[in-house]
Amino acid sequence: MVARLTISVPDDLIGLLKKYKSQVNVSRLCSAAIERKIVMLKALDENSDLLTKAAARLRAERARLGDESAAEGYKAGVCWVSNAADYGSIKWLVDLEEFSKRDSSSVATKVWQEREELAQDYADEIREGSFDPENWWKGFMKGALATWEKLRPLVEE
Repeated sequence: MVARLTISVPDDLIGLLKKYKSQVNVSRLCSAAIERKIVMLKALDENSDLLTKAAARLRAERARLGDESAAEGYKAGVCWVSNAADYGSIKWLVDLEEFSKRDSSSVATKVWQEREELAQDYADEIREGSFDPENWWKGFMKGALATWEKLRPLVEE
């Protein structure tokens, strides 16, 4: 048994369909498209537990990656202030942190986008594999600023 079904098709597509009517079996084409969609939806329904488990696994991986990136960033920030940074660069970092707290304008947004690019560039040099630049940068800032706060009284005495 075959049931009839009415579908809506945009006018421009109807025009093309009329032009190629002899080459297109509309019923067969629509039936095949509907069948493919139904098969996909059934597979999703049948695998909903699998999808739930996959989502939980990926959330945990994302959290772990963020934590690892933040820890690596923190260590990099401590090392940078302790071993490589000059006074002007440290002051720039302190000013950047203060500026970002006060200014939510497009200028601040641009500065924050640039810092993520810097974080990615720095991390590409020292790390292979997965990397979360936002959490790495947060860790870097915390490590660098915490180290500077301890070092600052000795430098600015």
